[in-house]
Amino acid sequence: MNNRQLEYFITIVNEGSIANAARALFLSDSALSQLIKKLEEEVGAKLFVRSRNTMQLSFAGRKLYEYALSTVQGYRQLIHTFKDSAEICSGDLILSLSVKRAISLLPILLPPYIARYPGVQIKTIADMFTVDERERCLLEGKYDFIINSYHNPNQYHNSDMEYIQIGTERVILFLGKETRLAKKLVKDGQPPAFVWLEEIADEGFLLPSPAYGGRYMVDSMFAQINRKPKILAQVSPVCVSKSMVETGHFCTLSAEIYKNGSALTTQSDNCYTIPIALTPEMEPCGSRPIYLVYKKSMSLVSFQQSFIQMAVDLLSEPPEGGPAAL
Repeated sequence: MNNRQLEYFITIVNEGSIANAARALFLSDSALSQLIKKLEEEVGAKLFVRSRNTMQLSFAGRKLYEYALSTVQGYRQLIHTFKDSAEICSGDLILSLSVKRAISLLPILLPPYIARYPGVQIKTIADMFTVDERERCLLEGKYDFIINSYHNPNQYHNSDMEYIQIGTERVILFLGKETRLAKKLVKDGQPPAFVWLEEIADEGFLLPSPAYGGRYMVDSMFAQINRKPKILAQVSPVCVSKSMVETGHFCTLSAEIYKNGSALTTQSDNCYTIPIALTPEMEPCGSRPIYLVYKKSMSLVSFQQSFIQMAVDLLSEPPEGGPAAL
């Protein structure tokens, strides 16, 4: 069996059926069926247990899948190593992160990286996955790196992965300039340096559904003051809420990367961004670490190591930066 056959086999497993894999690979169903037949003849065992509507991996299939994941990713890394040693610095770098973080972080991360490594083909996948789903895809070899947040890093820690903290997210008030709350808080065109949650607790917000981690943070903060947020409208994902706030007529609360005293987010002429002051009790609710994650078994080449270092340099908060807990 060759590397291409293993890649096709991985796609069949990940897509859940030959038909879905054929569409993803732009191949015919019969071609992939023949591939499975040849692989089964080669290993001398059935790879799938088939029923009317499902294809489940057999014991042999699970072992081949584990081998295929390791082999295909190892082959990619080997090619990267050859190119890296020849000082060509070319290859691909596959990154997965949420839609919200893609909008906020990619304009900061990618321009300087592309300028330094023009020969590296960057593939970014902005998705709506949960933390567990994105980590599973990383382990399956679909991505080189993922960016994830964890309210409790120890809860999600996987010994097969390396977690590099690249920044800290803090809850920020996005305040439309035409709102009643803006007229109350902003004096002479200058927004306050921070606001207490109690000051804005009666305001109606655009917020994402409870399934989103940022909404979990907001609900936890309000619980600290024995309140619940007043939801004007539930809008998901949060980047849509932020777009609506930029019309000047709404407010939202969003967790954003914070560095050097301000949020690393695009400023709008129609809204203010104001940090929420955190008491020591609220600090675990209103802030969370952001990690760049990769498989420990991946032997990093120079352009991958540089991506990690640039992310830390561009996004991490200095020890004394950010709104202090009060």
